[in-house]
Amino acid sequence: MAHREIDFSKQSQIRFGLPPIIGALYFPQVAAALLRRGWMKQIKIVENGSVQLLTNLIRGDIDIALIGSPRPLHHQGVEAISLGARPFNVIVSPDNPLAQRQSISFAELGTQQFIGLDGKFAHPEAFRAYCKAAGITPNIVYRTPDIAWLKGIVRENLGLGFLVQDAVSAIDGVVGLKITDQLMDRFNVSIAYRQGYSMTPEETAFVKLLSQMRIPDPMTLTQ
Repeated sequence: MAHREIDFSKQSQIRFGLPPIIGALYFPQVAAALLRRGWMKQIKIVENGSVQLLTNLIRGDIDIALIGSPRPLHHQGVEAISLGARPFNVIVSPDNPLAQRQSISFAELGTQQFIGLDGKFAHPEAFRAYCKAAGITPNIVYRTPDIAWLKGIVRENLGLGFLVQDAVSAIDGVVGLKITDQLMDRFNVSIAYRQGYSMTPEETAFVKLLSQMRIPDPMTLTQ
């Protein structure tokens, strides 16, 4: 690992892991600054779910990543800078009777069918925590690695979904329901890198820029 880090430190390239949800929702806040500084050509972006990117980071395939996790990120061998957390929502088709609701508890969802994200994402762990706390085992009829596909299947009323609130907008054609269960699980966003990793000056500046990203505080917004 040390030899690999020395070899890559001789290059100007920044090996960076970016999950699709964080990339779409929050990373654009700093993209303009990266373009102005001419850094985009230096950044080798690896896009995958947060669970897979954390594995890549520990393995040394990437050096810096933005990671989503159900709880604040604490992992052996990893340094994390917390940027904030956002709530999860249950999403339903406008044709589903639940679409008339604004909120729901997981205890009401035991007989529902769900469309889930696969294990590369942080969502399945949080979903299991909500189900366990509510004492239910809903039927997951399909798992997908594609967020747009998940929303499309939900839109056709073939199942419910479970997504971070910010990932759903009016153009998606689905309805988001606030979850009333008082669990601590949220979509926590962190900057992560290996403990003891010696950053180049460019990487240090890059992490400082990423730290300027703002994740809205759910306590100050109407959910």
